[in-house]
Amino acid sequence: MAKGNPNPVKTEAFLAQQKPRYGNRPLGQALSIRFPEDIDKVLRSMSDRQEYIRRAVEAQLKADGLFSE
Repeated sequence: MAKGNPNPVKTEAFLAQQKPRYGNRPLGQALSIRFPEDIDKVLRSMSDRQEYIRRAVEAQLKADGLFSE
């Protein structure tokens, strides 16, 4: 016999916390990358390294003409 709520309601707040966002854009799947040791050391010392890497990648994609908003 099944237990629990047969008709669960997923509120907007619940759904928002299920999928992390970058600004107003939902985040995709995680992408793993390794850096040379010297760059890794600098990045790991940064408190906002995820934000920094996202901005750097987005800026380079735009500069290369591969991405536009």
